[in-house]
Amino acid sequence: MHQFREYLRNAFSHADKNKIFGDTQIPVQGVKLEDNKLKAEPECIQQLLYLPFAHGIAQVQFAKANAIPYFQYVDSVIRETLPKVPPSLKSNKEKDE
Repeated sequence: MHQFREYLRNAFSHADKNKIFGDTQIPVQGVKLEDNKLKAEPECIQQLLYLPFAHGIAQVQFAKANAIPYFQYVDSVIRETLPKVPPSLKSNKEKDE
């Protein structure tokens, strides 16, 4: 749970780009305008953290890969824990059920 809290919940809840992207590196290729023509630059590796134009796309890909497993895990922990909660700690609504 601690890893999920640090890696997913805290990173996204606090919009902490360092925690979200860490040291992730991606290949990038720039272009430049030369003599009214676009000329491709050589591909290079850059740290995602320093490429704000790519953050949105990367966050969507990250969410697609991690959101469902995260919520399934949290749901399973809650379902496993609820029967173990002493009646004195349950809310009035839960006590009535």
